[in-house]
Amino acid sequence: MAARISDRLNPNTFNLSFALLDALRDTEIKTFTVDVETGRMQYIKSKGTLHVRSNDDNDLKVVNKKADTLQFPYNFSRINSKNNKDTDFGVIVEYSDKAIKSLNGSAELIAKDLYRLIQNVEKLPDCPPARDHLIFKDQKEYRKEILKYLGSINNKDEFSLFRGSISVDLKALEISSGNSTSTIVDRIKETSRFGSFSVMQASVDIILDSPEPLTLSNYFATSENERPTKLNSAISNLSAHVWYSIKSFTKDSVSQEVSRRRQLRFLVVMIESFRKLELLSILKEREQGTTIKSQVVKEIMKKSEGRLNEKEITLYVQRAIRIERLLKSINYQWCVIDAFDNLTPCFFTSIINGCQNFEIWLEIVLNNTIITYDEADKRYKQNKRSAMISRIERIREAFEAAGEDMVEVDEKDFELE
Repeated sequence: MAARISDRLNPNTFNLSFALLDALRDTEIKTFTVDVETGRMQYIKSKGTLHVRSNDDNDLKVVNKKADTLQFPYNFSRINSKNNKDTDFGVIVEYSDKAIKSLNGSAELIAKDLYRLIQNVEKLPDCPPARDHLIFKDQKEYRKEILKYLGSINNKDEFSLFRGSISVDLKALEISSGNSTSTIVDRIKETSRFGSFSVMQASVDIILDSPEPLTLSNYFATSENERPTKLNSAISNLSAHVWYSIKSFTKDSVSQEVSRRRQLRFLVVMIESFRKLELLSILKEREQGTTIKSQVVKEIMKKSEGRLNEKEITLYVQRAIRIERLLKSINYQWCVIDAFDNLTPCFFTSIINGCQNFEIWLEIVLNNTIITYDEADKRYKQNKRSAMISRIERIREAFEAAGEDMVEVDEKDFELE
């Protein structure tokens, strides 16, 4: 169907489309749509949409007559098409008779950046820096900057913090308490002069009250000779406090970054225990129709004392499995996942919307190629089945090692997605 539809299109359809893609690439336009029946076009930005249509339908008749005569220094055609020439650029076409949610655009861009990052992974430190939110408010711009920086160095030994990056310590965060507002403000003035705050030992969880202001009554009650000194001191105190508050916000973002990285690791070790639970749950009697998975979930719900339900546990497991698959595919190099703060636990199930789209996304990460939805669906089913078989095999080996006959299990006992 895809081949038949694409081969019936005007030969210049793909040429015009890719020319438009290139023309819009460096603009603020994120998405372009056109309603062929009405002629209405939409150029969609992140904060609004430009609606365009012809002023006179007769003008479109002129365009229609000239479209076939347009000359391009290139030609796009479907791969394996009978009209395909050796010099043509190939396009992949796919047709579906059902509604399909495409891979999220931002997820695709992140996948492409991850591919580039993996090509430079030998230059990346084991604990990559975090994004400085004051410098890079856009995650995409930070990814671009770190990739650019990695391209400028030769190896890991040359890596150092660059503008817009902040050092991260996964083992511990500096926590101190009991410091008064006046003491910390004084130290800011003495040590940083409102510059780098990295030398400070202030805790990220201390919210300091604003210093007592210099009232106008006190100011005018002071002798004229002392007024400049008192005024400068008050301004300096308040400026230091404002800077402290803003910089503490940034330090707190580092705390959030550490939390993100820890959450990813918690999920990976969690799935290990989940699988061990599956093995032990086999030893327990089950009612007819009760799967091993549902029995494991029931035990976890019981332990959570009602704070988790089956849907939430399944979601955590799905996230853990996808994170683990990515991690395994990149040889367990955590630094790759740590480098981009887009990769939160939620990213793996919310931004990557669907099992097939995860397969498409993972292929981009590993090989920078895009597979069709049908191919993704095939890979998903194959991986799902092989994972189940692998778990059953591990259980069989455990029973054999114990010298016992294996309890009968079924693939459906382990279904999650």
